Amino acid sequence: MSSGGAKERIVTSIESVPGYFYDAIVYYSSYVVLISLIALLYVDAHKLVEFLRTLSVGEQLLALLSFLSFGYVWGQFSSALSYPLVKLPITKIVKRFHPKTEGDFLFSFDEILLLIDTKDTLKEKRHRNYWTILYFVQAIDPWTGSDLLKRYARCKLARVNAFNFMALVVLGISLRIFAIQLHFLSWPQYFFLCSLFVVLFSLEFYQRQKWFGDIVIKSLVAVLAARELTSSHTS
Repeated sequence: MSSGGAKERIVTSIESVPGYFYDAIVYYSSYVVLISLIALLYVDAHKLVEFLRTLSVGEQLLALLSFLSFGYVWGQFSSALSYPLVKLPITKIVKRFHPKTEGDFLFSFDEILLLIDTKDTLKEKRHRNYWTILYFVQAIDPWTGSDLLKRYARCKLARVNAFNFMALVVLGISLRIFAIQLHFLSWPQYFFLCSLFVVLFSLEFYQRQKWFGDIVIKSLVAVLAARELTSSHTS
């Protein structure tokens, strides 16, 4: 078995992964963690198990379908709101304190897009977006494009996780007003841990976004070089 054939099968398998697969990972992995924490903190596990056992098979399937449906809706909701509540504040902080040392997080799309001659064909402010680069790379090299989508999904997952713990803080404040008690942990411990995870996941998003910006630029340069090399060999 040749190494070329094995490599071709690996590339084909990666290219065949649909884009919505990455959305499902972001939506459901963060959602399952969120629901598990809520159930652990606010719901009596024994009563929950007893309740599930009383359901018929049809009712259990309906509950599972409802769980999956709400999970996807919550994933879309948290993905949308995590942009203004997580990404934009971090971006403003980075611009305020480290504008000259954050080239990977705040790299200039204008200069990069000049490499693919799209700036003159796009309206003002619309060319300032890495999706132009991602779609260009995807069209030239589907394997590299799929790899970039995977890395973007990791950035998005960290951002969504930070938002979900923000939601837990808001939920805790609401339930605290109604004097609802936790099954374990005190309220100060609860708010401390939730706030800590908001900070940790925000830092993870910041770091992953830096890596993503760096790899986007390097991937574009590599794809352009490979295309030029291929053209020179075929001409």
